Amino acid sequence: MLTKLMQGATVEDLTRFNAKYPGKRFYIALSDDDDLPQLLFVHDGDEVHNPLASSPPWVTVDPEMEYGIAREDAETIARINGC
Repeated sequence: MLTKLMQGATVEDLTRFNAKYPGKRFYIALSDDDDLPQLLFVHDGDEVHNPLASSPPWVTVDPEMEYGIAREDAETIARINGC
């Protein structure tokens, strides 16, 4: 059986996050580096695949302050996306 990390984003993930954060635009996409679907959202015109990191990617952010997403949900998105 595949783990959540190995299967990537699902329609259930997409539905859950769109319902919880109606002001965000969540979608599923394939990255160029990975065959697994990722759960992404748009923030200030940028695609976000890891709401726990900023640019440069080693800088940790507070997802509630930065993106308006609860830390638990940010951790789930990062895990789904293999971050």
